[in-house]
Amino acid sequence: MVEQIENAVKIEREYFNNSTDSEDLIKKLDELILEKFGLSNDVFVDYALNIQIPLIAKNKMSWETVTSDQLYEYAKVFTEYFSTILNPSKKYSSVNIYKNIAGHYCAVEFVIQDTEPMELITEYNGNQNTQMNFISKFMLNKVNDLFYQIKDVIDFSEKSFYILKTDESKNWHPAMAKLDLADVLDSIMSGNEVSEI
Repeated sequence: MVEQIENAVKIEREYFNNSTDSEDLIKKLDELILEKFGLSNDVFVDYALNIQIPLIAKNKMSWETVTSDQLYEYAKVFTEYFSTILNPSKKYSSVNIYKNIAGHYCAVEFVIQDTEPMELITEYNGNQNTQMNFISKFMLNKVNDLFYQIKDVIDFSEKSFYILKTDESKNWHPAMAKLDLADVLDSIMSGNEVSEI
């Protein structure tokens, strides 16, 4: 495969060919290497390859706004984990996704409840009344003073917790969800009510 890549690059250079054959072959080689090392579906490898390395290569921070699908994938990491813990005790979780808060924040609220929800994930995108109700949850407590000073917040109430971050897609990657889940579990075990992540 390496020889094929070398030949494709040589042909592209010699004939000023705009072909992407070498790029396609390099991609296949990368996939083969990841497969052979058992890293094909690793979210941390995906984060490094598709977010960290491109950011470093560009040598600048580009702001890509998170999509609904990315927020759903982020929330799925939490729902899968908590369903294994809650369901045997007849407790359930649901997720509320709040997009476009104050221009460039998003929040994901995880609610623990006694009845099985009709919808596992509900998105509130731009609904002012719903967003104001959500914002009022943390505007009245200690998070308010820190809101514009810290990057990410985890806060707990009696039957829910939420994660609030800027709406950059890199913040809502499944790899970040796994790290944030570890922070949530640490906060639960240590009894910290608010934490910066």
